[in-house]
Amino acid sequence: MPTIPQASTQLQFTAHDLSPIIGTVWRAKRSYDDAEYGSVSKKIRPLSSTSSSSEFVQSCQRGVPEVVIKQAHLPKSNVFDLLDAATDNDDMYFLGPESDTKIVFNRHNANLSLPMVLFFFGAAECDFQLLQMMDSAHFHGYVLGVTSNYHGSNSYSFPILLDSRGILAKRLGVTDPLGGGTYPLASVMVFNRDGLELVKILVNYDYNKYFGSGQSLQQVIEETLEYINVH
Repeated sequence: MPTIPQASTQLQFTAHDLSPIIGTVWRAKRSYDDAEYGSVSKKIRPLSSTSSSSEFVQSCQRGVPEVVIKQAHLPKSNVFDLLDAATDNDDMYFLGPESDTKIVFNRHNANLSLPMVLFFFGAAECDFQLLQMMDSAHFHGYVLGVTSNYHGSNSYSFPILLDSRGILAKRLGVTDPLGGGTYPLASVMVFNRDGLELVKILVNYDYNKYFGSGQSLQQVIEETLEYINVH
């Protein structure tokens, strides 16, 4: 198991065990195939990074997940902007699933696809629980993990983007204030087939707001992806 070192400035505290509400149900590992999911490199950038999904939500008669409705009024990021920012930085590395080879990231050569579940993880206990959930759940979308510090081979079923300066976390406002300025907060984002953000959840902050005892984080992600894939 690769080790993720603690940030030197990160305070130590006892966190709640979020594994029951995150949801860790084992399922077969996913494969990343452009035949199943549309390739990101072939998509045309449709929307700005500050556009809202309100009109999109209002145009759908029913079946919109509650979390999508609750966040429809919020400013939205675009995955193409994020991946372009990652491509423009030479110290951004890509570690494929179950691989020990780090390569300089370039979104045009990474075979990414949409819809996408983009999640950030650091060194806290809830981050490890989030990793386990992402590894065991079989989401109907491409899963990409982002962190600022990761040693060893990638033993997980999804690729990892190594962002040592925390550039993407800063752009999205998910930098851990106790993590030395580079470690991200445990968070999950779901992007639709056009690359537009529909859902953004901070795991430790949004419990009982967007997920909780009634619906686990895994179920929220699954419901959002199902909604994307049928529209």
